[in-house]
Amino acid sequence: VFTKTGAKKCPNSKSMSFNAFKTGTAFLVFLIFCLIRGVTLHIPSAIYAAIYALFLVTSTFCGYMALAIGSMALSSLIASYSVVIPVIYGFTVLGEELYPIRLIGLVLLLISLFIFTKRDDNKNTGKLWALFIGITFLCNGFASVVQKEHQMAFPGKYIIEFTLVSFGLIFLVFALVALAKKETPDR
Repeated sequence: VFTKTGAKKCPNSKSMSFNAFKTGTAFLVFLIFCLIRGVTLHIPSAIYAAIYALFLVTSTFCGYMALAIGSMALSSLIASYSVVIPVIYGFTVLGEELYPIRLIGLVLLLISLFIFTKRDDNKNTGKLWALFIGITFLCNGFASVVQKEHQMAFPGKYIIEFTLVSFGLIFLVFALVALAKKETPDR
């Protein structure tokens, strides 16, 4: 909701500043956790975090653009369906068992999307919105795959460090682009 509100109040030309603020705030939260708990420099986790950050920075920007030009409800719904990507990855690549309850859940997701798109009378979606939300969906899903791979490699370890590095990199990308574009936040 805050992203949609920000997208309406902040013109597209200031989307980098908006996303820098949003991701910078998340970075500060995890920085506080690291200062309280302590931090371990773990290079393999930093590499996973950088790959994750690449997917998430793309997802964040495209998700912002989809929200700015289309339906918040439909955009959020489709973006949340990205959970099917790590489920499919687990089943096809990792050989995880596909339990009947997971199949039922996937079918219900597809049915809800069908029902929702039939009910949504928002005509403010088009090819550009579909491109942005499609990229958001894919990048969110692949970001989750990276997280899953990280935790398979280092079960229960380096989670806060992974997140700190990820949001730090994402914040830097958005902040540097905003500075390069000479964006100034609205007051």
